[in-house]
Amino acid sequence: MPNAKLLPGSLAVVLTLAGVHAGGGLGASAQTIRGRVLEEDSGAPISIAGVYLLDQDRDVAARALADSVGRFVLRVPDSGQYYLAAQRIGYFDTESPLVIVSAEQEYEVDLSLQPEPIRLDGLEVEVPLLRQNRWARDRLVYMDSRHWGSNPVEVVGFRLILGARLEEAKLKSADALEMLRWVYVPIFNNLGGLCVEMRPEFDRRGGVPQRVCGATFLDGIPIPPEHIEALDMRSLNAVMIVPPEIHLMTVRFEQQFQERLGGE
Repeated sequence: MPNAKLLPGSLAVVLTLAGVHAGGGLGASAQTIRGRVLEEDSGAPISIAGVYLLDQDRDVAARALADSVGRFVLRVPDSGQYYLAAQRIGYFDTESPLVIVSAEQEYEVDLSLQPEPIRLDGLEVEVPLLRQNRWARDRLVYMDSRHWGSNPVEVVGFRLILGARLEEAKLKSADALEMLRWVYVPIFNNLGGLCVEMRPEFDRRGGVPQRVCGATFLDGIPIPPEHIEALDMRSLNAVMIVPPEIHLMTVRFEQQFQERLGGE
């Protein structure tokens, strides 16, 4: 497959065909994308980055979490055309042009992410891990005291989406459901309705991945995922994922939180 042509400011992706496994007993769904997530300027590995395979409707078809040295493996469910995307707190959200994945082939990929300051409290600032943890924990405790003493950033799969990143997703979206898909929150139709997918779990007997639906909260109040689409996305100030929960926080909630701080 030829190298993917990149758009300015998009994900730096180089796809190299590592081998064709035809008739090797791997089956029709054996196509794999593996590689590393690296910082654009330094080439340093980026750990715990989310890597996503998106179909042409930008629904999440597969996802992986980069390990401590930035390596990941994506099991592609079917051959076809996909986008590759990656996300990590402190870096720009990035997405490749469409790439073609052929059946029973393995691809080697390097993903290069550009560092980005995170907007907090209306200011463009560098946010160390400690401040991210404090920002998230303070608001979780304000919503529910059981979070007292917790360290959200230590939860595998923790993500914080706000500021310029969230506003860009709003501009691309017709509703709050589409906005969440633009920031790579996996949402799919389950038998009982919509499901916001958290970390996949596995059947110990067969090793079959089982989708796990997370609990959805709006300003600390549990809501059915089906209500997300009806929300006014313009009112949302932040999206925080602390598996197995996803928290949607409004501008009004942030105002109340700041007023409480001012009264102390």
